[in-house]
Amino acid sequence: MVVGKMYGVSNVFIGATCAVAFAFTTGCGDPSADGSEPISTTQAAFSQSACANVAANQTFTGGINPSIVTPRAYNTCYKGYVVDIDDLDPVYAGSGNALDGRIELSYADNAITDQATCEATELRMIVYRCLGGGATSTTGPHECYALDDQRSYGSWISIFGTGQCVLNRSFSELSPGTSYRVAATARSPSSATRKMSIATYPPEDVK
Repeated sequence: MVVGKMYGVSNVFIGATCAVAFAFTTGCGDPSADGSEPISTTQAAFSQSACANVAANQTFTGGINPSIVTPRAYNTCYKGYVVDIDDLDPVYAGSGNALDGRIELSYADNAITDQATCEATELRMIVYRCLGGGATSTTGPHECYALDDQRSYGSWISIFGTGQCVLNRSFSELSPGTSYRVAATARSPSSATRKMSIATYPPEDVK
């Protein structure tokens, strides 16, 4: 249950939502079992400059609702997944007394069942403001400027004697009618890519 707004860098709300809780209670298996590439090499390649002008994996108008779930394997701008949101609908901007309107990224792969794997699983999200035309098969939007670059690792939370891994990020400094790009990656401890969910949410008030 969300009892209030929490902010970090760039007024980013970090917390566990119902969608995240659902993602962590589905699936099975060990998310760290495959992949062997050192994370340091792929982290260096996934960057603001590398993802700014590539063609997007998916493009949306107004917002992303319902949420999308990426494939497990992706490799746009070096193990990244890129979505463009053109002409953001006003419903997804503004403030609420519980949560602000936001773009939210969450881990959405098999449930992580141990604390060590959870705390070594990484999620990174770069948010851009884009001007000009949309992506084509060979180029991305014109003039994309990075607004925010967030990286975090899973948080292990004990609930009624069991554990749950929480891993999500969000960006809430949104303006209606603006076009945004989200470049994201989720990595296991061995740097294998993992599924993510991406969505836009309207402001929320405590009822």
